[in-house]
Amino acid sequence: MLIRVCAFSNKGWNLYKQIEKLDEEDVFEIIQKEEIEEFLRSSFEYSLPILFIGAVGIAVRKIAPFINNKLTDSPVIVIDDMGKYVIPILAGHVGGANELAVRIANIINATSVITTSTDINDKFAVDIFAKKNGLRIVNKDGIKEVSSKLLKDENIYIYTGEYETKKPLGKLVNVIDEDYLRNANSDSIKADVYIGKDYMKEALNLYPKEYVIGIGCKKNTEFDLIEEAIINKLNGLNIDITDVAAVASIDLKKKEKGLLRFTSKYHLSFITYSAEELNEVEGEFAESEFVKNTTGVGNVCERAAVRCAGADCEIICHKESKKEITIAIVKRKVIIGNW
Repeated sequence: MLIRVCAFSNKGWNLYKQIEKLDEEDVFEIIQKEEIEEFLRSSFEYSLPILFIGAVGIAVRKIAPFINNKLTDSPVIVIDDMGKYVIPILAGHVGGANELAVRIANIINATSVITTSTDINDKFAVDIFAKKNGLRIVNKDGIKEVSSKLLKDENIYIYTGEYETKKPLGKLVNVIDEDYLRNANSDSIKADVYIGKDYMKEALNLYPKEYVIGIGCKKNTEFDLIEEAIINKLNGLNIDITDVAAVASIDLKKKEKGLLRFTSKYHLSFITYSAEELNEVEGEFAESEFVKNTTGVGNVCERAAVRCAGADCEIICHKESKKEITIAIVKRKVIIGNW
């Protein structure tokens, strides 16, 4: 994850240095000479996570002009400059601020302060469910309706249609199909959540994102090159970026800034695998000795995409190279609870 950092005191900057030293997962960018407003504007433009080290009040006032949509806003967390509390204040679920806050709190031995109702009441969170299963939230207002029922200990009903459900989803969560709806004796039983490509009125609609992009690139490949290559390839295949569930690569690329910026901007999961995991992927792939000698696996993009997409996937675009980038695109079989 690429995280933007602002601090307001020497203590704050010293705490940031401690976090950067201990955090092996993330890449950090700190405010330089630009004004904080420009720093935050560009952060929200790319939906990059923002870490404020200082007072919550300052953070709230600074981000207020940029808040727009809970599905696309930057996740924002605040840490006091003594490093006692880590507080997510924006985009806790879809943006991942709650999860990030817990992780950073563990790194510095602090207390994470989570205030989201479904979290503190240990209830099913439908927006996290959508994110983890590669489902696009069509009508975000439906999230509130579903969460409200769960917080009142009422059952909710999720229509999965043609999509297989791999495991139970949670307490008070009932999976239903077309036959169940057709044969239900009570008019009060309807779908609270609809998973499919159509639209169901009065339900929270979740659209399955069917594609996974596998990518390989040279070190320090610029964001603009990555964006151009991926968007052009998707356009050529008549695939919209909103139908992409994830980008996959080798773990050597997990801190590649261009990839992190791209996946953040387009709200995509970025999943990486070790060379050993990629070599375990079955299938016929165009292998490169140079790539194998460099990374330990002869084909990064196709193997990563297939590994991420899972069983019964279909390769839509085999490995293609453009400048410093290789791309493959795979169509996954959507299985609820599989990711």
